[in-house]
Amino acid sequence: MVKNLWAIKTILVYFELASSFRVNFSKSGIMGINVDVPFLNLAANFFNCSIGSIPFKYPDLPIEANSRKISTWKPLLNTLVTLPSSLSTKLVSLGGSFVLLNLVLNSFPVAFLFCMKIPIDVWRQIMNIQRCFLWGGYREARKIPWVRWPYVCKPKSEGWLCKRDLSLIKLVVLGNWCWRLMTGGEAYWEDIIRIRYAEGS
Repeated sequence: MVKNLWAIKTILVYFELASSFRVNFSKSGIMGINVDVPFLNLAANFFNCSIGSIPFKYPDLPIEANSRKISTWKPLLNTLVTLPSSLSTKLVSLGGSFVLLNLVLNSFPVAFLFCMKIPIDVWRQIMNIQRCFLWGGYREARKIPWVRWPYVCKPKSEGWLCKRDLSLIKLVVLGNWCWRLMTGGEAYWEDIIRIRYAEGS
């Protein structure tokens, strides 16, 4: 086990020499899976870093978190709720609010969709936040929605606003991962999935 620590240390040193970057160990953390606490403390002292825990965030995405729990999505929902207050929307037209909706409120959840499957309850909450923002800002959620939400998401060719639907984005993201897996490649994650779910079944 100690040899593995020296191997990791050597890889990081070679990385520093090849890239001219420095690894800041004081801001780094080490986590162990099925590792004894004494050895984890030894590894932390060896690398001069702190001991982290799982799940963790990198940088804002929850890693190894349970995507079916609402608590996993709470930081994202809180961010979407507080964003409208930071955007100056009082003097913005309906068209401007729609642009902000697509570029800001609709872009934040996409990074999460690349890593986790969104529960239907979370999807509904995000849709409610976006709907309230479009029709007057989240703090003025009682304003009347003049158009039903499904029509807001319809394409411009049919005369509507063509708001990107997160449910469709989710399917596109999942389809992209499936396509990359089926077309083949040399990525390690593809080998892990094939071994775990195909050859290991």
